[in-house]
Amino acid sequence: MEKMKIFVSWSGPRSGAVAEALKEYLPMINNAFDPWLSSQDIAKGSRSTIEIAQALAAAKAGIICLTPNNLTAPWILFEAGGVSKTVDKPLACTLLIGLEPSDVSKPLGDFQHTRLNEKELLELAKTLNNAAGESARKDTQIERAFKLCWPELSEKLEKLPSDGSTTRPEREPQEMLEELTDLARQTSLSVMESHRQIIDEIKRLESMQAFAIPALGAWEAIQQASHNALRDYVISTPEDDSQKK
Repeated sequence: MEKMKIFVSWSGPRSGAVAEALKEYLPMINNAFDPWLSSQDIAKGSRSTIEIAQALAAAKAGIICLTPNNLTAPWILFEAGGVSKTVDKPLACTLLIGLEPSDVSKPLGDFQHTRLNEKELLELAKTLNNAAGESARKDTQIERAFKLCWPELSEKLEKLPSDGSTTRPEREPQEMLEELTDLARQTSLSVMESHRQIIDEIKRLESMQAFAIPALGAWEAIQQASHNALRDYVISTPEDDSQKK
């Protein structure tokens, strides 16, 4: 059975304790899971950066364990950068320890976020399982295995060591506005592209006479409905200051 390498990044005692818990319990949920973390998997005396690079290259998934105190830690950012380059986006995630998704700015904000609770950890386990190929198990099996592990795992997660302040970080309003603006633009482009594809497909079918217009004015009705959908979903964005110059 081929193992599924999962790179687990951490920095600080609190994040490290969660990483070690994942190392212990993920293989119990699916024995094809093979979590890798530097505290346990780098031999003494070896060149750690080389081993980390090799582990990143072999990883099929990556979990970045984040706390309020390690959001800007150099190793977290280095390893997260490696994960983002080698792992498909749905399998590159942050595990939020005392954080909410809105607390995490880019580049870590671009990852898939998982909160440290029973429901979202189960969903993470299912996502990893679905990417395990021939080693994947049925969702019901993952749910049963997770349920068996959860009492012990939750006890460990309730007794995490401290690594300083647990106060959630305050982000600058301008940074959050820029992030929302980027998201709005992406959403607008996606909706506009869907709108264009719908119109093109209708025109193509009409030209092939694949269907008949049911009544006079139906084409205008379809166009109006499509434009209404575009109006409802496109979010207006502030004018780019750079264009004012």
